[in-house]
Amino acid sequence: MKRAIIYLCVFAFSQTVLAADPKTVLYLVDSSCGDWVEARQKNRNSIQFWYLGFISGINFRAKDDLLSEVNATSAYLWMDKYCRENPLKTVIQGSVKLLDELKTN
Repeated sequence: MKRAIIYLCVFAFSQTVLAADPKTVLYLVDSSCGDWVEARQKNRNSIQFWYLGFISGINFRAKDDLLSEVNATSAYLWMDKYCRENPLKTVIQGSVKLLDELKTN
C-alpha cells in the first residue's frame, strides 16, 4: 500500500509533447534522460514501469501494432542508448522518437 501511494505521488507534473497534435502527458518527476540513466544504474524501477505503460498506451491507440516485435528488454536498451546520446532530452521525447521509428519501419 505504501509503495502504491509513493507511485501515485510521483505523477505530479505534466508536459506537452512536441508533435503535430500536442497532448498533455502526465509523467514522473524524474523524467529527464539523465534521471533515466541514473535510475537504471541504481535499479529504480518506477521510471521504467512508467515508460512501458506510456509506450504501451500509445501503441494501444495506434492504428498498427507498433510494439509487435518489441519486448521490455529491447525497449529499455533503446532508451538507454537514446538517453546516453541525448542527456538533456526527456523520456517522453525518447518514447515518441522510438514509436516514430517503429512507425516508419
